[in-house]
Amino acid sequence: MNSVRVKSFVLNVMYNGKYLNKNMGHEVINLFKDDNGNNYLYLNPYGNFAKVHQGKVEVMLMVVSVPKRNMFEVVAIATGLKDVFKPTNCFNASLDKSKYTVVNKKAYDKVRQYQLDYIEENKVAYDGIALDKLFTNDQQQAIYITYKAESVIIPEKRTFITFNDTIDLENEDNSECVYVHLESCNQCKMSQKQYVSAEDFSEEKWNELCDKIFGQINYPSNKVTEGLGLIIQGQNRTIQNADSIFDICGMVDNELAFSNALAYYMEKYPSLFKEIFGFRSKNVTVQREYKHIDIFVKDGDRRIIIENKIHSGINGKKSGKGNGSQLDKYWDQVTIYDETPENKVSGYVVCPEYAVNRIFKEKNNCRCGAKYKVVSYKEIWEALKNAKQRRKDGNFDVFVESIRKHTYRSIAEINYERMKNIFLNRILQNSVKNNK
Repeated sequence: MNSVRVKSFVLNVMYNGKYLNKNMGHEVINLFKDDNGNNYLYLNPYGNFAKVHQGKVEVMLMVVSVPKRNMFEVVAIATGLKDVFKPTNCFNASLDKSKYTVVNKKAYDKVRQYQLDYIEENKVAYDGIALDKLFTNDQQQAIYITYKAESVIIPEKRTFITFNDTIDLENEDNSECVYVHLESCNQCKMSQKQYVSAEDFSEEKWNELCDKIFGQINYPSNKVTEGLGLIIQGQNRTIQNADSIFDICGMVDNELAFSNALAYYMEKYPSLFKEIFGFRSKNVTVQREYKHIDIFVKDGDRRIIIENKIHSGINGKKSGKGNGSQLDKYWDQVTIYDETPENKVSGYVVCPEYAVNRIFKEKNNCRCGAKYKVVSYKEIWEALKNAKQRRKDGNFDVFVESIRKHTYRSIAEINYERMKNIFLNRILQNSVKNNK
């Protein structure tokens, strides 16, 4: 396998910080071509870099932090970088302009004017809207673009940058992932960018690292970023609905709220869940927290145990004493204490798509784990998304839409979709203004 050989690259931490809760991150442009088919990149946190890095960064790895892990996941690889930003003496990228001196202000204005001139001269626009028009004054510092790239590529395999010897990724089958160990580096905790150089590694280790990361750019099945014009005007244009009440109330990851909603709509619309949970009766009885079981269903003479997991794991899965895990306890409760024949009992664990592998491994460590089937929210979404009841029942429609965020394979995809939708909506809003 041929591989690109570089001397340095930069890790650009994407979709990070509370700023993104209500605003559009500048790095949103990184995964879209402009109207002329060019790939422009923004380097967090302010789009700038020190003079020592001028003309020396060849590749950008766009990464996201893996929650509770000392690692990053690679979202995309940008190659053939050319500087657009030019370091300027006394330039201060901070948005706190109240602390600028006269010299700082002059340098700031110089950098910003160069950026505006570059955007105009090179016609950097997305679906006809110039880049500088997509950010309001209170959201924009001096820099709009850091680099221009020859290509932006999505890795074929999930790729992780690790900073320790122990690889323990709960959510994935390790054989389906690529791990790159930066043994000579410490993970940047506060900054949103980190430079990695061949000087910090032996030649053998650096070549091995390049093979793992950059060898993937030769895969023919790599997805390449599309122009926004195609997405806006074509049939593939998809902009999600506005945040649901689940988002507004901070309940999108709330297991209790989702268990309540699932139980309610299972009983109200049992036919919609027939294929997922094997309902046989036209009418089912659904109970919440029966003997601590999240959702307990009586389906004629059958009994169905449903445990809902979003970010939590299966309790007691490592215990070899007593009743063991919660799944073991629930199975024993229904089959032994309630005296229901085992052939009349079914068990399910519901979880987000990005947690399927983790939950599957956890349940298999349980004594009764084989009795339970893992059902992802993606399966539930597919069963409910076209239901005619959505048109008649507004609350049900909101619930179904809230499931969408649990259908992605990773947290990175969730954040990308959120930024993409803000970006597309911003473009459409500006298009409407221009047409008035």
